Amino acid sequence: MQTPAGKPLPWKKRSLNEIDRIIVHHRGGPGTLDGIHKYYQKNRGWAGIPYHFAVTSTASGVKAYQLNDLSSSTWHARNSNRRSIGILVDGWYDAQWWDGGVYRLVKGKDSTVGDGKLGKLDELITHLSREWELQQKIKLEVLAHKDVTKGTGCPGIFLSDWCRSRP
Repeated sequence: MQTPAGKPLPWKKRSLNEIDRIIVHHRGGPGTLDGIHKYYQKNRGWAGIPYHFAVTSTASGVKAYQLNDLSSSTWHARNSNRRSIGILVDGWYDAQWWDGGVYRLVKGKDSTVGDGKLGKLDELITHLSREWELQQKIKLEVLAHKDVTKGTGCPGIFLSDWCRSRP
């Protein structure tokens, strides 16, 4: 959706007290955050990358970046956009096997769970949850993208299980 001048439409604003969930996504293919941002602008006509945060590896380690203001109702999870915070985790989380109570990643693709991203994701979710409970008096539910949008496997088996296992 674009304006008549071909400019991407800005995200709609929302009240922070409408937010009651965090939805976790994965980047299941190649690309940088800047490339993903440009893709959504060019191919979808959106304001840009639709997630509020991204967890990704950099030359100086794993980082969490805020990509959109939390008052922006971005389009990252059909039927849950207005009430959720979207977090993108860099990597592909479907290539693993079960080994006595723990997931082990299959080598290949971009299977990068063991590189600190889950720790940074947990840190970000814990921070957001604490702040929300203090400021908004709302307990945030953590869900996988596929829990709220039929027809997607995002964020993969491993990351979906991780979301469900959080206290």
